[in-house]
Amino acid sequence: MSIPYDNGWSAYVDGKKAKINKVVSNLMAIDLKKGHHNVILNYQVPGLKLGWLVSAIAVILFISFLLVVKSKDKLRNKL
Repeated sequence: MSIPYDNGWSAYVDGKKAKINKVVSNLMAIDLKKGHHNVILNYQVPGLKLGWLVSAIAVILFISFLLVVKSKDKLRNKL
């Protein structure tokens, strides 16, 4: 295949997970036996789940910070 090799790729041949090999100058290859096959390629961005988790935590912390600042301002205004 003329698709650049990347860790995010996974391949399924006839419904079974297949190993993707790195060949030539960074291209992907899958070992197949002679005949017709159903090949499915999937790409999952490496680090995507971790990125979403970090972003969600950052948003939660930011909202918490805003709530704390707002509550402190209310306390100062009462005094």
